[in-house]
This record gives sequence, C-alpha cells and structure tokens, in this order.
Amino acid sequence: MHPAIAIVAYTSPFRLVLHSKEDMWAPTIEDINQRTYDYVKLHRLSGSIDIGLPAPMCLHISFDGSLVLPKIDDFWPIEKAVSFINCILGTIVVGGIYFGPVATTDIDQAALYPTAYYRSFGLSSGFQGQLRYTLQSKIASPLHSIVLYKPRHLLVADIQSSYVKGKSICSQAPALSPEFILHGITCFVSHDWGASLSHLWICVEQIVEHLWRQRVLSEVVQPAIPIQGRREFLSDNRTWSTSTRIELLFQKGVLRAETYAKLNIARKARNNLLHTGTLPGRDAAEAALDSAFQLLACASGTGEFDYFAQMLREYKTINPIERHYSREGVISENDVGLWLGPLPAIPGEKEWGDKPYENIYEGVRGG
Repeated sequence: MHPAIAIVAYTSPFRLVLHSKEDMWAPTIEDINQRTYDYVKLHRLSGSIDIGLPAPMCLHISFDGSLVLPKIDDFWPIEKAVSFINCILGTIVVGGIYFGPVATTDIDQAALYPTAYYRSFGLSSGFQGQLRYTLQSKIASPLHSIVLYKPRHLLVADIQSSYVKGKSICSQAPALSPEFILHGITCFVSHDWGASLSHLWICVEQIVEHLWRQRVLSEVVQPAIPIQGRREFLSDNRTWSTSTRIELLFQKGVLRAETYAKLNIARKARNNLLHTGTLPGRDAAEAALDSAFQLLACASGTGEFDYFAQMLREYKTINPIERHYSREGVISENDVGLWLGPLPAIPGEKEWGDKPYENIYEGVRGG
C-alpha cells in the first residue's frame, strides 16, 4: 500500500480524539512507564471534516488530536498551511470547542496510508510536535509520557458539530477572519491582555464594517434627486471612523447599550496601546472579547447572545498553567497530580543531607 504525503498540524492543548464513546484509552501507570501502551493507536485517524476540498480530499483528525491535510499547492509553503489551519481552528472555537493556534513550528509532514494511519516524519521543532512524535515512537521522557494517563478527550463528532456551527455563524459576517478570533481568545487565556485586545479589535472592526454595509449602506434613505458622491462619502473610513459607525449603529438600534459600553472601554484601551504604548488590563481585553462576540451575534442574526455568553464563561476559566506533577505524591483522589519522584536532591533540601556543595558566594560548604 503506497502512502500519500500529508501535512500534519499538532494542536494544543493535548487531548485525545475518540472515534465514538466506545473508543477506549486506559493505559496504567506501569504501561506508560514501561512503554507498553498502545502506540499504534496514536497513529490512527479518528474521523474527518469536509472543508470544501475536491473529493475525496478532506481534513482528517487523528486520535492524538493532530490535524492531517493533503499536501497540495494551496497548503504549501508552510505559511499557507498555518493560516488555513488557524482559520479552521478559529471556526471550531466559534462553534464552542477551544483550541490554541498552530505556528510554523507545529507543522510536520507525514506518510498517510490507505489503512487510515499516518507516520510523522519528525520535522516539527515545536513542543507539541516533539511530544506527539516521541509518544508515537515510545521514546518520550517520563515527564512528557505521563500526559497519556487519563488525558482529556473529545469525540470527533463534537469537533465536527462545532465546525459546522462555527462556519454557519461566521458565514453571516464574511468580513470576519476566524484566525484573529482564535489568536484573540488564546492570548486572553494566556493573560496576554495587550495581544488579546489587538487581535480582538481587528475582529471588532471587521464585524462593524460588515454591519455598516448591511445595515447602513444597503438601507440608506435615497433622496428625491441624485446626489453625486453620496455613497462614496458614506463609505469613507476617514469620515466614518469605527467609533462613528458604532455610534450610528447604536442609534439605529443595531447594537445594544451593553455592547456599546464594552466597545467604548475596548476602543479607549486600544487607542492608548496604539498611541502611548500603555498596556491594557484584563478589564479592557475582556471588554473586547465580549463585545466582539456580541457584535458577531448581531451580525449572525441568530440571537446567539446567550450561547456566546456561556461559551465565553467557559473559555475565561481555562487554566493556562495546568500542573500535573507533584514531589509529594498524588494531589487528589481524582489524579489531578501525579508523583514523579523521588527527584534528585539539591542543596537546601533535607534530602541533600550534609554533603558538600559549591556556593559561588562562599566557596565550598558542608562536608
């Protein structure tokens, strides 16, 4: 069986993607430490998504959470693949499942076999790529292979549904780039308020532009006699800035007062960031996040305010520094943390005892 050459994107956070509820993954600690876990399954595809490619090409989702694309001209060089995949991930995020963006260092190539298994070439230099490659090859360190013990998981059907829902919502605001939504939310999760505000404000301007064309230019009152240049005047960004357009959209009843208030907070913080370099706090980034999705609800015409509010509550509680390890032992009965010790002792710890050690300030001590 001759393989096809594919592009692999390693996603974050690390989660397994199950084909169905009957799909199982339950290695023991001993299986993981002794490398007797089912490494073959980590190479398996769990499902696919129709992303509009000529049949039979599609986007495959692997059991280890990687995305597998055909290597075609539209996805190469690597920057094209990154942008395309991040748009897909952004669409899924709008549909309700969180993913982080991929970078050029998260892209690999692979042999994709007709058996629905793939073999990575190991070309990725990013952490997620190195993690997947070493887990598949059974050469990961104990620090990294422990992620295979009771990992978080998703059903492939849920990812498929989120993509369909996100695509339906985004199609109502064609000026919106889902890639910026993806980066904005990820920076918010990482507490990078300035970057989050910057990315989300781009989304705000894109959706405001769409609403302006939809609710102002297409509904403008026509005078009894032609007025030359009037439409060009209404389309002039210098005269009708984003803040001015927001005001008029509010007066026309397109925007809610809550949305306008949040937009005002985000706009002022963005201007301060742009003109004086003043970094925003969480409040400004959160205002940009909330208002961007409220604008998207307005543009979609589906009344998704409650859906987006619930989704954002979940995204805002994501812990970017989730710890799984402890020196003292299991943290809780639910295996939130796992003991990796005993770790090698260093001076200052009781396990070091009275052995000599080097101190550059005071010379050799102890002994």
